[in-house]
Amino acid sequence: MIVGKETSLQAFRYFQAAVAGTLANFFSRFLFAEWMEFGWSVIIANYVGMIIVFLFSYKRAFGAAQVDGLMIGKFALVAHGGLLLVWGVSTGTFQLVENIFPMLLSPETVYPALNETAAVNWGQIIKTGTEGCCHGIGISVGFLANFIGHKRFSFAAGQFGIT
Repeated sequence: MIVGKETSLQAFRYFQAAVAGTLANFFSRFLFAEWMEFGWSVIIANYVGMIIVFLFSYKRAFGAAQVDGLMIGKFALVAHGGLLLVWGVSTGTFQLVENIFPMLLSPETVYPALNETAAVNWGQIIKTGTEGCCHGIGISVGFLANFIGHKRFSFAAGQFGIT
């Protein structure tokens, strides 16, 4: 598939919106993780990112003249498909790490000597860092799927004043 100049510009502008949404998604997950388990924090944080990506991309990246209910519905449908992909990859990667390196994420076995002598809980730091990496991998995989879905379905040419 040859990518034209217009598609490249759309991808770049969508990338900018996605970066803003991804940063909000990624960092809000740490906040949500204070009140809920990892899988749920990934889902709720993804909604934060969805809203930001929509607001920053519908006009700038895809050239939609104005927002309407059908556009929001299509965007939400694609974004929820992306959410399932991000959640599946994030939690699947975390479970894989957890199964391959069970001692790495166990608070009872991670650097017990360091935890006893340091003011830092290394077990929690490693678990939080691992969750962050797994979530980042899921977000990366979801970016491409979301761009393609939004370009071909949510904001397809000929709809909503898009040329």
